[in-house]
Amino acid sequence: MTTIKRTVLVIGAGISGLAAARHLRLNGYEVNILEARNRIGGRIWTENLATHSSDLGAAWIHFANKKHPIYQLAQQLGLVTKLSPFSRYKVVDEKGKRINAKKFYAVLQQLYLCKEREMIERYLAPLSQDISLQKGITSILEKLSKENTDFEQLKTQLAHTKDWELFNLLYESYYATELDKISLQSVLDDNSELVGKDYWLVNGYQAIVNHLAENTQIILGEEVQSITQNSVVTVQTNKSSYTADFVICTLPLGVLQKEKVQFTPSLPPAKKQAIQNLQQGVLDKIVIVFKEKKWQSNYEVIVNVPITTDLFKISFWHNHSHLDATSNTLTAYVAGAEALKMENLHDDLILHHALEQLQKALPFLQKDDILTYKITRWGQDPHSYGSYLYLPVGVNYQSILDLAAPFGRIFFAGEATILHDYSYVHGAYWSGMRAAKEVMATPN
Repeated sequence: MTTIKRTVLVIGAGISGLAAARHLRLNGYEVNILEARNRIGGRIWTENLATHSSDLGAAWIHFANKKHPIYQLAQQLGLVTKLSPFSRYKVVDEKGKRINAKKFYAVLQQLYLCKEREMIERYLAPLSQDISLQKGITSILEKLSKENTDFEQLKTQLAHTKDWELFNLLYESYYATELDKISLQSVLDDNSELVGKDYWLVNGYQAIVNHLAENTQIILGEEVQSITQNSVVTVQTNKSSYTADFVICTLPLGVLQKEKVQFTPSLPPAKKQAIQNLQQGVLDKIVIVFKEKKWQSNYEVIVNVPITTDLFKISFWHNHSHLDATSNTLTAYVAGAEALKMENLHDDLILHHALEQLQKALPFLQKDDILTYKITRWGQDPHSYGSYLYLPVGVNYQSILDLAAPFGRIFFAGEATILHDYSYVHGAYWSGMRAAKEVMATPN
């Protein structure tokens, strides 16, 4: 007796879609991926820029340990990873004067302690009403300053320096938005089981993406316009129409918010509300490859104090040569409102301003030293409209669960649909695996 394979359409060839498709294919399903872009990877985007590969989207493996799915894949594939502790800084003020990096890092560590879950539980929990992460850090610092002379000194120092602004800029690049927008309750509720160190993929994420895509049918340039379900699911794209038993939708939150895809029947009210409640931050990069490396490799991060007249504020520069001695690349990270501001500027102006800021720390670098560069605009990207999820003040984990919930024959995956590990590549991967298993558990 011939067994008819059940069919699945996966919308999106990012890490979640690739993970889902691979798992289903290995379990006997007939799977096709529809991808709007002309490449695979989604918000993982490795570009060959002259001498080296650079990740224009996701770049780090966060919280790596033996149970970490992405770190495991990197090890299996023999990829070069380097421990990235973010502990070596070069810091300069508005005029380019060197600031003591060890003292600055000590300040960062003290402020970082104020945002730790344990400190929130100790000093602020339970929250009678959700507040922003920024207010939470300020409140904890106030309480600590009354108990500990070190934190009393820190509070005084923050009032007379730009360290607080620099801390905000650095952590805006982590959350892809401003700290006054982030729910403190979401930080308190975060109990991810992953504990580990951060690693940098020296040659980028592409090898992992390619591995997951092996032997999977992927159709590029297919922008989904509508998804209609009854006894089967029909997906209409800008080019063709496809039918399958099930669909796994990995469209980014930003795309769902734009309502570019029509669902028939309409999405349930709870899912619509979740799409409206949740927010996606923006983290952009200005990747500059120089003809030769003229700077030192003994620091990983370059930070310069911004001024009010800056066209946009740069969170930090990442010195690739600290982890890869052969690299001539420096990457500026621009987050949140500053990234959206930057995205509206012309490339020439962005590059000019970025180099002007970099010269405060490395005055010997000139425009003629640049070999090539690349600027991202994730906020304007029609296939993402942002970088990754954050929970705004007043929004809790229920919205993530509502977004992730299956709807008939349509299942949902992507970094915005996973509890505790949202915004991370490993979270996106796990969401794809979860959606694949949900399909497998569903009768035809």
